[in-house]
Amino acid sequence: MITFVGMDSKKIELLAPAKNAEFGIEAINVGADAVYIAAEKFGARRQASNPFSEIIKLIDYAHLYQAKVYLTLNTILYENELVDAEKLIHNAWNEGIDGIIFQDMSLFQMNLPPVKLIASTQTHNIHLDKIKFFEQQGVQRIILGRELSLDQIKHIRDNSQIELECFVHGSLCVSYSGQCYISQHLFNRSGNRGECAQACRMKYSLVDNKNNVIIKDKYLLSLKDLNLSQQLSGMINAGVDSFKIEGRLKDIYYLKNITAFYREKIDALLNNNISRSSSGFHTIGFKPQPERTFHRPYTELNISGTLKNVASFDSPKSLGRKIGVVSHTEDQRIFFDHTVQLKNGDGLCFLNENGDLEGFLVNQCENNWILSHKTTKVKKGSIIYINQDTEFEKSIQTAKSKRLISVNVHISFSNNSIICNINDEDGISSSIHANCNSEASNSEEKMKQLFTTNFSKTGDTPFHIKELTVSDENIPFLKISQINQIRRDALQQHIEKRKAAYKREIFHRNKNNQISILDNNNYKLNISNSQAKEFYIQHGVDNPSDAIEMKGQQGVIDLMTCKYCILEEIGQCLQKQKNNFSLPLQLIGGTSKFKLLFDCKKCEMKIQNIL
Repeated sequence: MITFVGMDSKKIELLAPAKNAEFGIEAINVGADAVYIAAEKFGARRQASNPFSEIIKLIDYAHLYQAKVYLTLNTILYENELVDAEKLIHNAWNEGIDGIIFQDMSLFQMNLPPVKLIASTQTHNIHLDKIKFFEQQGVQRIILGRELSLDQIKHIRDNSQIELECFVHGSLCVSYSGQCYISQHLFNRSGNRGECAQACRMKYSLVDNKNNVIIKDKYLLSLKDLNLSQQLSGMINAGVDSFKIEGRLKDIYYLKNITAFYREKIDALLNNNISRSSSGFHTIGFKPQPERTFHRPYTELNISGTLKNVASFDSPKSLGRKIGVVSHTEDQRIFFDHTVQLKNGDGLCFLNENGDLEGFLVNQCENNWILSHKTTKVKKGSIIYINQDTEFEKSIQTAKSKRLISVNVHISFSNNSIICNINDEDGISSSIHANCNSEASNSEEKMKQLFTTNFSKTGDTPFHIKELTVSDENIPFLKISQINQIRRDALQQHIEKRKAAYKREIFHRNKNNQISILDNNNYKLNISNSQAKEFYIQHGVDNPSDAIEMKGQQGVIDLMTCKYCILEEIGQCLQKQKNNFSLPLQLIGGTSKFKLLFDCKKCEMKIQNIL
């Protein structure tokens, strides 16, 4: 049971990723209250950039349903990009954007429109003091670090008024967001510039100081996927305002499946004290099942305050569902009793003798055997997974998912005119008067039925007629084509009325030079331009250091800082038992070597380069 002390009601937002306008529209159709999208520059997923026309198209559609669109400007900015970034924000505001997700502190030095500012998880939002500092700077929302527990979230909520956004589903970074430099170190590709090379999804060996191999060639930094679908009630009670789905690089099947799944979960929690933050209702047309689209094994990470069994050592890829164990093979046929009905074209996979994930397509299937589309050396006892489910993908593809707004329509007649009044679930009203030089009908009952029948049709408009009334008096004679045209005009006018009625939140910020609680001046501030540097100077940081993207890496640095700990994961916590290995430990992957440090007081693991 969800209760709120001292609160009349609470609106909960389901926030979905939008690779482009098409994806964003589909997310709204299956239940998203808001979507986030990148422009052509400055988004933390370089491969998910969009021309501005796509963003305008998405805004126009979203606002019809009182849904919001947030622009991701969550990279650090170089000096020559500051003018363009400021122009982008103004253009986005002028076109109706609802908020800017940012990382770079230069925005506080810019002349910005009164747009909602949302501090990206890239700004490392873990500690209350940092969050309160952002609140004092006029930031309206914080995207919290994924590593926080329910108790920590509640502590933040109890001590601040800022909106709290939390990831609930999708891929996980092993490092604290914004504090990972390993991609820059290895490949000169900065995660803080949207160019992460995903070094955490590579194989490594864990070796002690005497070169003893503790674990050989495993994906030791690859985490499972986040799934907090069973924690939504507790998160709402802890104070979360927005539930965020990760995945701007995922396919449309993942997007619709996961968004619809969380819509159902959240709707089941709605009551008089909690409501959704956008309008309408939706028809999905398929049964959401998260295990049937892209996913690694799932974890709840640290939400319960215990971070164990969160890594995916065997593979960084999507395993899918386990469906059987191989009993034997004959020629190219693979025999196993499977738990699902397979189809030609399904994608299956298994871990081969080298421990790598190997995939193949079903070319033929009969009872308890399948034929692979290629030569596959699968062994007896291998576990078979399905990670491409053609039947489920088809059900999503063919589903007619719709988002509809309930309206009441009243039709009356007066002085050779037809008056159509529409009132919707948000209390927005419109009225159209259509002149009709027509004589009274010889059969008013028949004409009333024609009006009732034809005004009940809403076609491809976003409306569902909840109640329709037609006056009994002065009903004129009209052709069906005339009635239909009046209906189309009335519904189109109401669409325009809804768009005009949409009200964005307006935020006016005063410059705040309150001294910061930040007590460091190193590269982890990610300062890559003069305006960000000036911001930190104004807030008490003496001689702030440049980002490593600017000055280059110098000496030994923390390439990653992680709440995740390899030793805890393998049951070898330094605080809980004696170990047979010699410290310090190293990670070795190819020609790369890294040193592991363990801060047991903070329960954190750091990965450093070795000179």
